[in-house]
Amino acid sequence: MDDLHSNGVDFICFLQETLRTQTDQMLLLSHMGDPRNAFLIYFPIAFCLCPSVGQKVLWIAAISEWLNAVLKWILFGHRPYWWVHESSLYTEETRPDILQFPITCETGPGSPSGHAMVTSSVWFIMITAFLRYKSNQQQHPEKSSHGFIFILSWLLFTLMITMVAISRLFIAAHFPHQVLLGTLVGILLAVLFNRISTDDLPLHFYVMGSGFILITAIGLYGILQLLQLDPGWTVSLAIKWCSKKEYIHLDTTPFYALSRDAGCVFGLGAVLAVRDKFKDKLKDNINFLAKVIAIFACLIYCSFIESVKPQSENIIFFYFLGFLKNSLIPVGVVFIRTLISYLFCKSKRQ
Repeated sequence: MDDLHSNGVDFICFLQETLRTQTDQMLLLSHMGDPRNAFLIYFPIAFCLCPSVGQKVLWIAAISEWLNAVLKWILFGHRPYWWVHESSLYTEETRPDILQFPITCETGPGSPSGHAMVTSSVWFIMITAFLRYKSNQQQHPEKSSHGFIFILSWLLFTLMITMVAISRLFIAAHFPHQVLLGTLVGILLAVLFNRISTDDLPLHFYVMGSGFILITAIGLYGILQLLQLDPGWTVSLAIKWCSKKEYIHLDTTPFYALSRDAGCVFGLGAVLAVRDKFKDKLKDNINFLAKVIAIFACLIYCSFIESVKPQSENIIFFYFLGFLKNSLIPVGVVFIRTLISYLFCKSKRQ
């Protein structure tokens, strides 16, 4: 592993030197690939355009991030920004000077990359849903531009994943093999998940899914401690080697990500259960303008929810607040989309 890590560090140094003038763009790309954006951006957009696709996007985001946290605890992967200081391969004179940025110092293990894994799985679901929609729209696929759209869509997917991966390497948050592993696992998970329908799932299924995410995480955490393995071993390294204390954020830990996943799944199930009681009175088929309005309203709402930062000295209460906060994301998105749908349909009838 030392050779794999040292070669990865060399590549990171090459990227930082080559792309130094594109630092702002790299930070933006890394932000775009942040797993939380699967809930704050991709889910609202997908749900407003097509509720069934939106539900699948939220599910795949939650499952992908849950699996990523489990793999991180099992694989015990280092991150470049602290590994160069901990490794015995270097001396003070030979140690590479890796740059750090405000989003470098994530506190969880590094393998596999959560940005690459969640982004690849979510984008795979959205791209396949879009292509399925375009295919259904075409009456004569053999005489259409479906082939061009197919190629262009997957080129966009490849470009997005590649740029997110490069940005994660540039900021020294991951080694190359970690982003590659995250991408492959994310795509594989999305391929398997595409075979499953998330339409018309009952509330108890969402409750069980939310509980499964939390219980398995707590269970694995406890098992690792029984084996005398410290699941939080990376936090001390992040604090030790991060160049600035303000770069360290508690909401980058795997447990906070899991509280987000469980909260979003629970919130979606609860609001859909309420909405289904009024299903006969609601119309989901709204025009494109209404969908655009709903998207902007939902994005503003999600941005406001994200701006609320839970504060608590008690770590368990902090994660509980994170669960409640993130459960409000799907609740608001479904409510806003449903309200706009109702208002537009009502205005048409008048």
